[in-house]
Amino acid sequence: MSLLNDASLVMIPSGYKDTKLYSVKPTNGDGDFTFSRGSNLAATRVNSEGLIEKGRENLLLQSNQFDTTWAFGAAVSVSSGQAGYDGSNDAWSLTKTATIFANISQSVSHSGIHTFSVYAKQGTNTSMILRSLGGTDAYSYFDLSAGTITGNTSNIIDSQIQAAGNGFYRCSITYNASSNTSIVMYPEVPFTGTSAGNILIQDAQLEQGLVATDYIETTTTTAQAGILEDMPRLDYSGGATCPSLLLEPQRSNVLANSEYGFNNTNSIITYNATTSPEGLQNAFKLTENSAAGSHRADTNFNADADTYTFSVFAKAGERNYINFAGSNVGAFSSTFNLSTGVLEGITGGTGDIEDYGNGWYRLIVTKTISSAGGVAVRIGTATSSATQSAGNTQNYTGDGVSGLYLYGYMVERGSYPTSYIPTYGSSVTRSADDDCSATSVSALIGQTAGTLFIEYDITNLEAGYDWFGLSDGTTNNRLLLGVSDSSTQGYRLFVSSGGTTSIDTRFGNTTAGGVVKVAVRYNSGAYEVYVNGSEALTTTGVSSFAATLSEVMLDDVTILALSVPVKQFIVFPTALTDAECEQLTTI
Repeated sequence: MSLLNDASLVMIPSGYKDTKLYSVKPTNGDGDFTFSRGSNLAATRVNSEGLIEKGRENLLLQSNQFDTTWAFGAAVSVSSGQAGYDGSNDAWSLTKTATIFANISQSVSHSGIHTFSVYAKQGTNTSMILRSLGGTDAYSYFDLSAGTITGNTSNIIDSQIQAAGNGFYRCSITYNASSNTSIVMYPEVPFTGTSAGNILIQDAQLEQGLVATDYIETTTTTAQAGILEDMPRLDYSGGATCPSLLLEPQRSNVLANSEYGFNNTNSIITYNATTSPEGLQNAFKLTENSAAGSHRADTNFNADADTYTFSVFAKAGERNYINFAGSNVGAFSSTFNLSTGVLEGITGGTGDIEDYGNGWYRLIVTKTISSAGGVAVRIGTATSSATQSAGNTQNYTGDGVSGLYLYGYMVERGSYPTSYIPTYGSSVTRSADDDCSATSVSALIGQTAGTLFIEYDITNLEAGYDWFGLSDGTTNNRLLLGVSDSSTQGYRLFVSSGGTTSIDTRFGNTTAGGVVKVAVRYNSGAYEVYVNGSEALTTTGVSSFAATLSEVMLDDVTILALSVPVKQFIVFPTALTDAECEQLTTI
């Protein structure tokens, strides 16, 4: 677009790192946005491969330096420089020198769903044990010659042994920790063993979740990967080829466990049964038994009087129909067809369904709860599209083999769903996407005349206004445009100078939602707003600001916040013509 040549700042989501969102123009970094969100790894996005991407952390220290932070049992030693699974010489020999209780361990406090993994290869010994100690004693036996698992405790959710190359296997145990204090490796089965000998080990990892993910190297501190706490999220939801900058308000998944720990009624739950929307094998299968009644998986929470949005990811198996329901004070019932991706019917709430690819759908129900109380979130297999009474799933005689796949339960306060928040033992809060702003950029801003352009998705809006605009870094001098869910006052133009309001005008219908293009033009006291190719507002206000405008903001926690996905944002230091504004905003 030739108009881009006249722009002083162009942000089309592409380049980013933790705390930074790069602008396409200017190219010297002067127009880059700073970014912050919060202090945990609760945020997710849909990446360019169409998969949900989480933040990940290796909780171990010195994850491949076994002669440092690690503690040694009697008659055990390590030596480095061994040929590894990855073509390196980064593996270690773990050797026991006597027939006793030999092990290597690391102290690490953890609770909730965790997976402990290490790459291992037989040496003169051909087996090993992985164990987690504390409130939950969980361990598995691994045969490194045959590549098999030869035993588990009852506390193991899942254990895996997978060929990794050069004779190595990646061995892992998944368990629900209860104030666990350490993880341990034993270089032979059983614990005391029958002889001296060695195995090779490399790249240990302890992480939250049901599966071992790509290895993250650590040194004297833990290390993170994926979506970090202050990383801008470039989101490809809906199969988009170009991403949007995902900006969302603070939300909490009030469910303690989003991927594990469900109560089953007339059914069998098999964890890690198939590939989830993450692209990892951490979705579970719900299989009906042969009893007469409802066949479901439930989880519970205590609700306040408020509006909640319930969601879960589901995929057809032998059953194509699924009932999604809430009980008691949050009573609703919905039926979805997972073969066609259609909401067949709903009572007691409003529903929607979103396609996540590979047969997966996100099922969504919004329910206003009028009084506090307990709610059971119920997911049941079904044989037809029949809508159930509120609070119930379908009753029928099961065949004992049919089922469907589930992943990612979520319940959040609010009238629409936000991106998935995983939980592994307690409710988790994802902080708002805050402080997405470019500061000290007065040279890029037209002080008395200019044009702001944004393309964003306003499908999900709440009553309060979401804002973008310019300021002097305070609330005294600013030019803002807000958007809210309203049929008559959806947009709001606000201008103040020296702390005095010059314009505060509401206009327009935003309830249709979807992607819109908006331009705000100002020129010596004249202000116009164009929406989707047409002029939506013309008004007058202050002709010059009492202080220099120096900040461009998409989301500034010190002033006002924008919390909808942004596809592009452009600043022009001049007032574009009517024709140019129409061209720029035409969908």
